[in-house]
Amino acid sequence: MKEYLSFIYESRYINRQQHHYSCGPTAVMNALKWLGVKVKYRCDINNFLDYEYKHSEGMYNTGVKKAFKDYGYDIKRKVYVTIPLLKEELLKGNAIVLNYNHRIGGHYLFIKSYNANENRFEVHNDSRLDASMGDPNKLSEDFKRAKKRNDPPEMWIIPKKYKI
Repeated sequence: MKEYLSFIYESRYINRQQHHYSCGPTAVMNALKWLGVKVKYRCDINNFLDYEYKHSEGMYNTGVKKAFKDYGYDIKRKVYVTIPLLKEELLKGNAIVLNYNHRIGGHYLFIKSYNANENRFEVHNDSRLDASMGDPNKLSEDFKRAKKRNDPPEMWIIPKKYKI
């Protein structure tokens, strides 16, 4: 566990949201960091809370799109996401902001890449301390639960062509 925590603090990505319901802005900031935009959680979180955000509910889908558009990026949104679709986009070199419902409620996270050899996603802002979101099987379980509730996961694809 200690090795995992040291990785978190050395990473240039934001791995733990600091405020309740701030997973959406955190995922968007991580995606912008991946693109080469200089953003810092403590300095910029309030700016991102202005994007279609309610403190009791979090960020809306329209806020994600607007945040990227304001930074000059046109991104695609896909609904009814599957694990194979996630892997396909990541293997193309794209990154993903994922919105899905897990046991506790809705959550946004940033997925930087997929390692086919280890069958793991590189996830930032995982809501679980054991980083189980990196495991496609665990994510698949959450997707199945969401499908039963008619609440499909959705993703925003951040094309590698935008990366600096």
